[in-house]
Amino acid sequence: MSNGRIQKITVDELKAELERFNSAINSFRPYTKGFIKNLSSRFKGFNSDFIDEMENLLENMKDSKAPKLLKKAEKLYSSTKTSVELFEKVEKGIRERINLSE
Repeated sequence: MSNGRIQKITVDELKAELERFNSAINSFRPYTKGFIKNLSSRFKGFNSDFIDEMENLLENMKDSKAPKLLKKAEKLYSSTKTSVELFEKVEKGIRERINLSE
């Protein structure tokens, strides 16, 4: 919250934060696409109570919220990227008008 003060935000700062967010999404992605299936397949052929319990655990994790969370994060990233691009265009237009008036 700004407490009534004007906050200065540059396009470069917005882009940097957007890239950090994208990097976080990319780090999270492997845990949502086939991670459980790939891990489960590695236990095939093993015989032990532990392996049976692990396979049951992984089976229960298949309905994870991770894929939905990833989709929401990607949608937020896309919307934010569009906003940053628009902000950049507006800033450029303002700079051009200021330069023309000088």
